[in-house]
Amino acid sequence: MKDNEFKVTTVVPTKEAREKQALWDATLKDLDHVVDGLGKQTDEGIKETQTAFLVNGFAVDGSCEGHVESDGGEILKRSPYISIGLVIEPERFVGEAEIKKEIGERLGVPVKDFWRSEELLLTFDEYVDEHKLSVNPEFVLCKARNEKQKEEMLKLIDRFYAERKGGEATIGSRLKVADYGNMSEFNVTFRMKSESSRDEKDRLGLEDALKLEQAEMQAFGQFLKQRFFYP
Repeated sequence: MKDNEFKVTTVVPTKEAREKQALWDATLKDLDHVVDGLGKQTDEGIKETQTAFLVNGFAVDGSCEGHVESDGGEILKRSPYISIGLVIEPERFVGEAEIKKEIGERLGVPVKDFWRSEELLLTFDEYVDEHKLSVNPEFVLCKARNEKQKEEMLKLIDRFYAERKGGEATIGSRLKVADYGNMSEFNVTFRMKSESSRDEKDRLGLEDALKLEQAEMQAFGQFLKQRFFYP
């Protein structure tokens, strides 16, 4: 071989690498067909991050890339989030569905509106205490799984920031875990409540703040992607 020549080496991906890439591609493509409870598709700006959550074994139940929008005279900034928890929630107590139906019929309220009525919820809680209903074993197992996922997510968020120069967020607030529901479901987000203003002059500031949050969420997604491909 002459001094000015070089040898070209072809790197062949391992079987494991090919399988991981195939899983990533299929998971990302599947999100094109996923819709939420309102019939809306997954936001483009969070698809890759959601894919990173899924291939790392997290039970994603919804997401939003974040939006600045007008609502009732207010300008709202809704932070990006990814929800983790079960898609189908089992009954907390054995026979819960039938008991709620019976209470609803007695009080003239459909079961689907049960959670909106404080009277119904209170009546059900009193029934549970009085009859000492047994907790559904499936509910216990599902809640435990969500709690385990929350514990793992908290560790990953800490590691994400620890590996950054300075160990802090690039914006005012870190990603956090925010609980919701009664099965230890949680959101990975920046804030649960929307920021708002009635002054149109504040719209640009809210939009700039949202862009920073979106970039931070995407950076966390890349961190998870790297963890998947190169653990």
